[in-house]
Amino acid sequence: HGAYLDAGAEILVTNTFQANPAALARHGLQDRLGDIWQAALASARRDPSAFVLADVGPVDGLNVDQCAALLSYCRGADGLLLETWSPGGQLSSIAHPTGTPTGPKLPFFVSFTYARPDKDDLPYTLNRMPAEECAGFAEGLGAIAVGVNCGRDLGMDDCRFIVSGYHARTGLPTFIRPNAGTPH
Repeated sequence: HGAYLDAGAEILVTNTFQANPAALARHGLQDRLGDIWQAALASARRDPSAFVLADVGPVDGLNVDQCAALLSYCRGADGLLLETWSPGGQLSSIAHPTGTPTGPKLPFFVSFTYARPDKDDLPYTLNRMPAEECAGFAEGLGAIAVGVNCGRDLGMDDCRFIVSGYHARTGLPTFIRPNAGTPH
């Protein structure tokens, strides 16, 4: 985190992308969930001037109560980054853990992941939703920004296309967090 701050970053993201019960269970660490979140938040909080986003990656198979429990570990963050999601029920459960439209108490950013398996196809999410619909979905959830991250077989031109789709649908701020490439 210090290197990011030294480079001029004003927002830090916790290292908690897969700190959820299902992902940690694959490694026998599900009982360490609270410890992992505490350590990640403490690491990001070393500089009190930074705005800290708790990073919540996609989760599968959690009910509404389990989603609310996962979000309880985010206390101490200034906001949430819900990244690498596709629009749908699980994202709604994280954004609105009590099932009400009031959403989490923390402001949240939503970042969708896209695929472009055929160079002639337009980018779409894993559930085949185009950027414009994703922007409307994020806005409906109450997100304060909508973005694109990672993605399979996407280049920067694709990311610009996606953000243009967001701008066609919403006035929310947008962001891009590209990855270094697609492994082959």
